[in-house]
Amino acid sequence: MAWQLIYTSAPRLLEAGRTGFGTVARHRAVSGMLASSVERFSQFARLPGHDPRRIIYACRILTVGSGSYHVLSCLQDAGSDYTGRTNHIAHHLIVEPREARTLAAAGITPADVLHGMHWRRSWTDGPRYLDAAEEVDLSAFKAPASHSWSSITGSQASAGILWSRDVLKGCYLITPAGVNTLELFQESLQQETAQAWQCRFTTCLEPTDDPADFRWIALPDSSPLRSQVENSSRTLLDLTNPSTLPLPPEPEQQPVSPESTALPPPQASFPLPAAQQKKVHQESPASQTASTLGNWAPESNQKRTAAKGKNYIGFSLLVAAVLILIVGGGLILKFHHQKQQHLAEDAYVSAIAKTWQEYDLLLDDTRKFLESQTSWETGQSLLQSHRDFFQGMRKVLNQPEEQIDLPLPNENRDDLRSFSLLLKEWTALHNDPWSHLRPDQGPLQAAKINETLGKWQEARAKLWRQLRAYVSLKISPPPADALIKKLKEIAKDSLRSTPPAQNSRREWEQLFELTEEGSVPVDAEVKKWLTTWAALDGPGGYASAQQTLADMSLPEWLRALAAGVKPPAMRVAVASGSTKPAGKEKPKLAAPVEDADSPTGTSPIFIHLLQSGEAAAGKITGLPVEAGMQLYVGASRDAHPPPDGKTETKDGELKRWALISLDGRNDLMFGPKITAAAVDTLTFSETGSLTSLPESYSLSPDGIRMVARDKDGMKVLFDLRILPLSSTATRPVFARVIEATADNATTTTLNLPAGFLGRLHLAGASAPEYSLRREGSFSEQKIFSLRKSGDSNFEVMPPQMQSSFALERNGLERQIKELEAGIVKDNADLAALETSKATAREKDIRRDNYTKARSDKEIKLRTLQDRLQSISGPSAVHFDLMPGDYTLVVATPDKVELCKLRVIPAATSNSKPVNP
Repeated sequence: MAWQLIYTSAPRLLEAGRTGFGTVARHRAVSGMLASSVERFSQFARLPGHDPRRIIYACRILTVGSGSYHVLSCLQDAGSDYTGRTNHIAHHLIVEPREARTLAAAGITPADVLHGMHWRRSWTDGPRYLDAAEEVDLSAFKAPASHSWSSITGSQASAGILWSRDVLKGCYLITPAGVNTLELFQESLQQETAQAWQCRFTTCLEPTDDPADFRWIALPDSSPLRSQVENSSRTLLDLTNPSTLPLPPEPEQQPVSPESTALPPPQASFPLPAAQQKKVHQESPASQTASTLGNWAPESNQKRTAAKGKNYIGFSLLVAAVLILIVGGGLILKFHHQKQQHLAEDAYVSAIAKTWQEYDLLLDDTRKFLESQTSWETGQSLLQSHRDFFQGMRKVLNQPEEQIDLPLPNENRDDLRSFSLLLKEWTALHNDPWSHLRPDQGPLQAAKINETLGKWQEARAKLWRQLRAYVSLKISPPPADALIKKLKEIAKDSLRSTPPAQNSRREWEQLFELTEEGSVPVDAEVKKWLTTWAALDGPGGYASAQQTLADMSLPEWLRALAAGVKPPAMRVAVASGSTKPAGKEKPKLAAPVEDADSPTGTSPIFIHLLQSGEAAAGKITGLPVEAGMQLYVGASRDAHPPPDGKTETKDGELKRWALISLDGRNDLMFGPKITAAAVDTLTFSETGSLTSLPESYSLSPDGIRMVARDKDGMKVLFDLRILPLSSTATRPVFARVIEATADNATTTTLNLPAGFLGRLHLAGASAPEYSLRREGSFSEQKIFSLRKSGDSNFEVMPPQMQSSFALERNGLERQIKELEAGIVKDNADLAALETSKATAREKDIRRDNYTKARSDKEIKLRTLQDRLQSISGPSAVHFDLMPGDYTLVVATPDKVELCKLRVIPAATSNSKPVNP
């Protein structure tokens, strides 16, 4: 039975949070590493000269980890995907070696399976794992006979050409139009069914294919790759000109030996012929005991015989002693030799283990090959050649721009060959990556340079992930200083000679700041240009413009921009369209930048309580993302003053991350730098799911806070806090859980503005129960039950008060009237402040004081109004928290999550976060 894997473009892939091209279905028996390897050859080229209607059939032998697999593939066009762009589908069958041996014994070849399989042409289902019933039984795939070879050459025997000695080393087949290449391979494989499953082939060579993966490679006569293969050292079989084809090999005849010359089977012993046995028997000493003189012998002869016997015994003992010494010495020498041999073999195996540990290798097939060497002397030489390769590997990974020659060891395995190809790709990726960024091909803007840099970083991160299947790698090394320096030189030349796009100053600043790596600082001249440009947009722009016009070293476009800056009075007059003096006109108030920490804000606040060992990616959905949005990132307790584009970010405040462009994808990827490695970026899908998060933030006890703003930075889209929890508990009674765990559990403390409750979302929690416990003295400790009433707010059931409802109602009504009067007075004071003669600085200070006092009164007023409504009946009321310390408890059937909340007054634009 064969496993299936299906690869195409879909809005949701099998890997959570991913969209676009990828695996949409596979059997669970297909490991992640095996699936990644199969995905590598699932690409369908759409280049000039390649027929988009072609169907590609291929058979590969793939080594992954310690196992090998036969992979049968069918790739073809699949129309349009969910975005309206071109799509293709790659359908794969994965066959284990034992299954292949069974099929070979039954005479079934890979081409028979490829010919008879019902291949999918599209995928409209959702992503899923295939069940056991969807495994494919290959035993019935016996394709009918065909005559494709005879239609080309006139002889069916031509099918044996592919089994010629030179062709078996590797060949290219140039096929004419209208010929079914799969049938050609099928006829050839039927001639050697026992070897068919060891033959690798493809019916159409793709630009992304590695020819080393195949023995037989076909390509159409019209393929743009034909000129490339004609210069190859492989045998070229041009089926468009059959007269040039070699003759098929003659069938080998096995010689038959005549019976007269047949050798007898080997025997355990070799008895002598009967005649010789008789002769020996007759001449044996036992048969000569009687002499010609009868039984009489002289006495002297008897004495001489006794003396000879004694001498013979002594001599025999001496010989035996010598033999014992020789044999014993030989055994000792043999034992010593065997011991030395075992020690050498143990040292060899230890050297292999040390090599794998030293270079963090995951090449299981290569390791088993080295360990299986019968001669440790040969193995030592082989291991040294591999160590030389691994030493070069380390240099290539750390210094890919140096173009290091890295030949493979003479004897190698598939996993090492695959790894070597990835190393070559890694080197090629760093070989002049900015070659197409040339001013002579058109003006270069910061957006295009940033896009090129982002695509290169994405390709770099993808290739690094593939390398990690063979070597245990950590974070990818940063780009070399020389590459970054060259990119910045290209950007500098472009900024000097080409007027930048309107409103692109921030993009140029990010380009020069965020590409700063190692010893490549921002060029002093570029820094001067950007500083001057920013000054022209600032409040003192006119004075800066006069200095800019006098500085002839600045670019022409910057001096032209300075020439267009008007004096302040003139700007007001032009804006008002009036002939009255500018000083008497009141400038129009610009729309304020929304404050994420304001108690009167309306943007949603998302909280996700991260369990130990849990990955937040894929768990947080429904975020209101926008294309081109800005993102500010930091620790969960960092403040976020409204950005003004001028004030530098301070410690304890969120920092703006760069938007990294992804070619052909709608995902939003952000990083602290444009050159950030993939593991240091976070990504949102276009549907509002958080699909990737830096590992450093997932493990940080401070958690992470993200504030998203629209592309202009004026409106807050959402405020997301991800808080790691270090303890959970499971108890049957909810009230007891609070008492038993709230004080002893290690929790995360979070600062939130007063009034946040109506904007709260608990991300990743479907419909749990919520509770809030007010901290403080015994009289203040109250538990409020929360009930979800919508997508963005809660209903709260306050605890019963011990005092009389009537007395409490009177007191609440009196306090409400006082607060309402105070708010009216604050509004009047604010209106009077705008027309007062106070200085601008005095107005700003007094305005902040009035605004803060009014906000506090409004929060308290809403609380009292809610309380007044709640004591009139048992129904739930909307509720907001006053400043203070609380414990948020989220109870689910199998866990309890705890989070400390410190509700603080509204943060002003120049305030610092309040950390506990």
